[in-house]
Formats: sequence, structure tokens, C-alpha cells
Amino acid sequence: MTIAELVVKLGVTGQGEIQSALSKTKSGLNQVGDAARAAGTAISTGLGVVALAGVAGLGALGKSAFDSAVSFESLNARLAAITGSGQRAAQVLDTVRKVAEPSPFTFDQLATAATQLEAFGLKTEAILPRLANLGAAFGADEEHLKSLVNLFGRLAAGNFPDIEQLSMFGLSKSMFTAQGIKFDAGGSLVSSARETFDALLRIIDTKYSTILDKMSKDRKSTRLNSSHANIS
Repeated sequence: MTIAELVVKLGVTGQGEIQSALSKTKSGLNQVGDAARAAGTAISTGLGVVALAGVAGLGALGKSAFDSAVSFESLNARLAAITGSGQRAAQVLDTVRKVAEPSPFTFDQLATAATQLEAFGLKTEAILPRLANLGAAFGADEEHLKSLVNLFGRLAAGNFPDIEQLSMFGLSKSMFTAQGIKFDAGGSLVSSARETFDALLRIIDTKYSTILDKMSKDRKSTRLNSSHANIS
């Protein structure tokens, strides 16, 4: 399989790694070539060094791309089994790709979260962007992501999370009460699972919906400034 074919196959899973590896390899080759010329090394010797450096770089790239391909195929197979459709699995992974681009979470992390959301009977397209926004605000690591998936799953099943889990993500019962959610005197949930879940989505949309957009703009601005600095 060619590098171009692999990029198309992997999407975000391997594309970032491939582009990064290619960029590093190109930079390394340029540095070797510059050093050889500065030292007055013969062209033939310089080319030999550059060729060896290129082989080493592509070897590392090949392993990275292969590992990404295996990971992607595994995720795709799990999603197809859970959703019962290869087409649905492809739709889910396309959503993961779009959310992962501005998100601090990796493609694999979000794809695993999407797999669990689908297993809970939740639609990735509706939940994953909100989950990523909330996670980016309060801890963009794997443990926080797992806890968020668990929180969404519990609410979808009609079980209200404990206070500690809510506070981890800046949530509280008072926020749900403000959204019309009712609790009995003992603090147990009275409102339906659907009402409570919809309230959570409204809370996230009100307080945290712009986080990924802001991160995306900041990254684009950083890349643009870096590009201008390199040109000058």
C-alpha cells in the first residue's frame, strides 16, 4: 500500500502522524544536506548520507502507519458489530474525524468514546461534540473522557450521577433544577431520563459550546503566525 493510499484509508487516525513524520524526515534530510555542503563533502558522499537518512525515516514512518492502520481497522470492526452496519460505522468514524480535528483528544480516544456511546444507544453525531467540549474545558485526558462517557450513559439510563462526578465537570444539581429538572426530598431524580438528558445537553450548549471552536481558531492562528515567521 502506498503512502497516499494509506492516508486516504486512515483519515485522521494516521494522517497526522504520516504528515508529521514526512515533515520531520524532510527537515532531517535538508539538515544533512546543508551540513554536508558546509563541510565541503563530496556530492556523492552527501547523497549517500541523505539516502540512508531517508531510508531510516521511511522505515519509522512505515511502522507508525502500519500501527495506525491496525488500530483503525479494529475500531471500525467494533463499531460495525455494535451498530450492526458497516455504513453506520463509517458515519460514526467520519463524525469522530471532524470532532478530533479541533479537539485536544486523539482520534483513537474519541473513537473509543463513540463506540461506547453507540453501545448505550446514543447517537455519536449529537453527543460526541458536546462531550468533547465539556472534556476540553475540564480535563482533556483519557480518564476524564471515560468518566464523561459514563456520565452520559448513566443519565441516558435514568440514573443521576453522584455529586462528585458532576462537580468534576463543573455541573451541579442546581443547574439541572434551573432547567426544570425535579428531585424528591431525598435528592433522588423525579423527572424522566429523557428530560434530564435533554437538560444536560442544554447546559453544555449554553456554557461550553464554543470551546472547540475557540481552540480551532487559536490553532489556526498559531499555524499562520508560524508560517509567516518561517517566510520572513
